[in-house]
Amino acid sequence: MHDCISFDLMDTLIMRRVPTAADVFAIVEQRVSPKLSLPFAEYRIRSEKEWTSRGLAPTLENIYSTLSQLARLNEMETKLLMDEEWKTEQEVLTVRRDMIEVLRTVHESGKTATILADSPWSGIQIRDLLQQMGVQIYTMILSAADVGQNRANGLYAHYRAVCGEDKRFMHIGDNALKDGELARANGLDFLIIPRALDQYKRDNSGVQIPQDLSSRRILGEKIARQYNSPFA
Repeated sequence: MHDCISFDLMDTLIMRRVPTAADVFAIVEQRVSPKLSLPFAEYRIRSEKEWTSRGLAPTLENIYSTLSQLARLNEMETKLLMDEEWKTEQEVLTVRRDMIEVLRTVHESGKTATILADSPWSGIQIRDLLQQMGVQIYTMILSAADVGQNRANGLYAHYRAVCGEDKRFMHIGDNALKDGELARANGLDFLIIPRALDQYKRDNSGVQIPQDLSSRRILGEKIARQYNSPFA
């Protein structure tokens, strides 16, 4: 039996109704184009990689500080983009209902139910997001942005220290490396569940993901409906 059970956030407990995070950035670029003409999606991806490629766990503010230098933006323009990204994320996110029920069951059984997020969002931002989606049944949130460590370089160790090294741990997530091998390397048992996009690809082998944003949004909505449950 496990005392502490942790859950990955993105694509495990919640998911976007678009195929990838890059689609969120493309939507933001489209929305701000009347005010700002720049390849936002490209700059946003590059700015985050500036941090993660060095093994760092950036906050959203860190990423936008890099982006503002890259694109030579002033403070007002930077805030406009960051606010628009946050607003767009709130619009496209949805819960994976069956996984929320697993989280609820763990929490109500008296075990420590922790959300481990490799995310630039702070724990407070994640808490507010989940609250908007009606999710408040967990023990705590540990975000890489707050801890300053991701799962590859210390987040699991931090989690173990917070819960107590003598406890028995289980981690649940969708990524074989981050949620599987890295969890095991840190002394956690693990369970891998499929993300919705992988379920779609499994059942539609050979079908190409469309390139245009409008079609990708339609597909994202379809995937979120048909593959909301990892048990489908």
